[in-house]
Amino acid sequence: MCRIDEHSPVFVRSDPNRPELFEVTYLSSDPLGVHRQTAVAFDPRIRSLGADLIARAAAGEPVANRAIGEYLLLTMSPWDAIPYLELAALDGDFDAQIELAVLLLFAAAPKLH
Repeated sequence: MCRIDEHSPVFVRSDPNRPELFEVTYLSSDPLGVHRQTAVAFDPRIRSLGADLIARAAAGEPVANRAIGEYLLLTMSPWDAIPYLELAALDGDFDAQIELAVLLLFAAAPKLH
């Protein structure tokens, strides 16, 4: 059984492609030695999506990335959604491709007065 070393450093790195996700690295030990462990952390704004969906997005699942993108699109801002929709679109998720195209068309359109 491993135990987390209370006084060891904890490193938190943001995911460069998904601003609401973070990689947490810490040390644990057992009788055989000290081991580096990693876990996924996330911005509390997306907590309502559930840990399972967030973990699937962190693992690169296109449908999960699209779900986070759609959530951010509807609840935060379109710009927060773009990284997740881009990842899903690049992985072949057709719905994400359409949503991203529409979003980018609106961004490129001249402002209406």
